Amino acid sequence: QAPNRSIYRSNATGKWEVYAWDRVTGSVRQVTDQPKGTRYAAIDPTGQWIYWFADTDGDELGGWWRQPFTGGASEPIATDLEPGQPSGIGLSITGSAAISLAGGDKFRVHLVRPGEPTETLYEHTEAAWVAAMSLDGSLIAVNHGEYGDFRHPALRVVRPNGRTVGELYDGPRKGVTGLSFAPVAGDRRLLALHERRQRSEPLVWDPVTGEQREIWLRDSGDLAAEWYDDGRGLLILRDHRARTYLHRYDLRGGGLTPIETPHGVIEEAAPRPGGQVEYLWSSASRPPVIRSTSGQVVLN
Repeated sequence: QAPNRSIYRSNATGKWEVYAWDRVTGSVRQVTDQPKGTRYAAIDPTGQWIYWFADTDGDELGGWWRQPFTGGASEPIATDLEPGQPSGIGLSITGSAAISLAGGDKFRVHLVRPGEPTETLYEHTEAAWVAAMSLDGSLIAVNHGEYGDFRHPALRVVRPNGRTVGELYDGPRKGVTGLSFAPVAGDRRLLALHERRQRSEPLVWDPVTGEQREIWLRDSGDLAAEWYDDGRGLLILRDHRARTYLHRYDLRGGGLTPIETPHGVIEEAAPRPGGQVEYLWSSASRPPVIRSTSGQVVLN
C-alpha cells in the first residue's frame, strides 16, 4: 500500500541494524541501535510503522517495538506480555498485529490491537509461529508442529477470535509452510509451499472454501514464490545447482514466463508495482547487491 517506503538491514556501522528508506526523496535513516544489533524487523502494509524485535543482550529474549516510518518516539507493543523469543509477526492495514513468542515451554500466538489488552489465539508445547496476516486482519496463518514434526509443519488459518477456518496437513515428512496472503483487500487466498513431490513447490489456498491450486514446474530444483501486487501473478524462484532462476506465473492463464537475471544466486526477490522485480544477488566473484530487472542497481 506504500511502495515508496522500504526498510532494510545493513551492517555499515559494524553490526546489523534496521534502516528506513524513502524512495521518493532518497533519504535513509537508521531506525534501530541495539548493543548486539537487530535481526527481526517488518514494515506494516500502510507504510506508517516499522516494527522490530528488541532483546536484552543478543539473546533473542525480549519483545516487539515500533516507530513511525518518518521518525519519532519508539513504543513497545504488547506490554502486558512476558519477554519471549520471537518466531513470527503478521501485520494488517487496520493496525492490528499477530505475533508469536516462545517461552515457558510453550509457543503462543497473540493478537495485538492498539489500546486493547493482548489476546492469546494459540498455545501449544510444540513449535508454532505466525506465517502471515491478511491485509484486512480477518485471517491469521499459523504454522505448527502439533503432529510431532515441526520441520515439516502443518498450516492452520484462524480468525481474530481464535476460531479455526481451515487447516492443511499432508502427513509425515510433507510440510506445508505459509508465506503470505494475497496483497489485495478482501482476498482470502494464502500462498504457501508444500512438499508433496519431495521438493518445495508453491500452492495457492483459499482456507474458507478449501480450494487449492498447485503450481508445478517441470524443471528441477526447489521453488519459492512471492505475490505480484495485483494478486494476479506469482514470482517463482527456482534454485538448482547453485544458480537461481526467476519466472512470472500468470494465475489467470497458467502461463510461465522466464525473467532474465545474471548468473548467480538470489537470496530474496520481490515484485514492484509496474511489474519490475528487485532481488538480492551475489556470485562467487561478486558481493551481495540489490538489483532490479529494469537494469538498475538499487542498493549496494
